[in-house]
Amino acid sequence: MSELRKFLTQSELKVFRRWGVPVRYIYGKQRRRIFERDKNKCRRCGNSDLRSLTVAHIIPYHDGVMKRGYTPDYLNRDANLVVACRKDCNKLAAKRI
Repeated sequence: MSELRKFLTQSELKVFRRWGVPVRYIYGKQRRRIFERDKNKCRRCGNSDLRSLTVAHIIPYHDGVMKRGYTPDYLNRDANLVVACRKDCNKLAAKRI
């Protein structure tokens, strides 16, 4: 298994800046793993209503790629993902960064 790269190359960054970053949603096994790790609760407020919860990036996906130059795979690691309330806590987290 190859080592996970943390940063984009200059040519990759130019492509993302020109064409934009594709939106990345977390599905399947990884999503279930994050919910199990966080005990089906929002990490910020503790809400446990599954209908209002989602998996969110700690370092926002778009900002991580465009402003910091991280690779999409690096941003989608389990360590950068948390369960958060879809409307409230997820949006607050994005504003803090």
